[in-house]
Amino acid sequence: MLAERLNNLGTETAFAVSLAAAEWAAKGNKVYPFHLGDINLPTPANVVEAMNQAIADGKTENVAFSFKAK
Repeated sequence: MLAERLNNLGTETAFAVSLAAAEWAAKGNKVYPFHLGDINLPTPANVVEAMNQAIADGKTENVAFSFKAK
């Protein structure tokens, strides 16, 4: 059952966009680097405070989620 549901996840579009951008750049076009993942920006103070409070409150487990098949 799990394997069947994995088929409904699809792909991460950010990686497809990254691949398309690399192909575009390889053809000599200018591509501006809007990076995936860590872009060296500091985490906002309110996010750090909320994270620290959540840890102090013991909210460190994964939460349940659901998705709908297309």
